[in-house]
Amino acid sequence: VEHVDAGAAFLVRLPLIEGSQNEATSTAVADAAQDPPAQPSVLVVDDEQDLLEMLEAALTMQGYQVDTALSAKEGIRLLNENLYDAVVLDVLMPGSMGGREVYDYLQNNKPRLLDVTLFITADTMNVGTRQFLSDIPQNHLEKPFLMRDFVNAVQELLDNQDAKKY
Repeated sequence: VEHVDAGAAFLVRLPLIEGSQNEATSTAVADAAQDPPAQPSVLVVDDEQDLLEMLEAALTMQGYQVDTALSAKEGIRLLNENLYDAVVLDVLMPGSMGGREVYDYLQNNKPRLLDVTLFITADTMNVGTRQFLSDIPQNHLEKPFLMRDFVNAVQELLDNQDAKKY
């Protein structure tokens, strides 16, 4: 052990356990390592790169598997290629498609995902956006929001489901 001017240093020696006495434990540990519990998967679609990265980081830190898309078109492509436990959609995005169009796609192609969709928007002053959000049963968060509230909203969606992938 080297001399350290500040702090503490420890040397820990653990005995190597050999023999059949730990075979059951070793087998159980090996089995658990081969079949880790499935992480809930979430697709987040938002055109703001910085926000998208923050949302991805917040969910990843909570143990979620996260895919992201910067456009509605990319989000639909990912929905066609992967299975998700929840979807987060920005209502308004540049171009001809936004969260409403992805919602329409879900209604027509993956209706089971509708119950696990969360809308996020900064456009609640827009009459059309307010009307859309009031017409649908899905939850929504108004930007800006706390990351804690966002993660809790996603977890609440998943808690209300059977945790099946669609």
